[in-house]
Amino acid sequence: MMGYPLAYNPQVGAFYPIHAMLLPFLDAHILLSWSVFFHACIGGLGAYVLARMATATGIGSLIAGATYALCPFFVFYHQAVHGFIVLSWMPWAIACTWMAARECN
Repeated sequence: MMGYPLAYNPQVGAFYPIHAMLLPFLDAHILLSWSVFFHACIGGLGAYVLARMATATGIGSLIAGATYALCPFFVFYHQAVHGFIVLSWMPWAIACTWMAARECN
């Protein structure tokens, strides 16, 4: 696969846009470590927004976001970056679907 081990392993997500933009500038190990942290933050923020949409209080939304970002099933998937990335964007996909459904009513 192009003679480059990072491109050979599909679980690394070398061609995921965020990774592809930063790969020329960062070592792959550093990039993937930062990516895990970044995507945990994206997932936690998405869970916060989703909880606010469900009329949760501010503190309840913070707890929801922190719980999602740190929960075992989410953290476990950092071993397979593609699964971790999908889980980080999932609350945002649900929130967008929810907003679209409300607009249709």
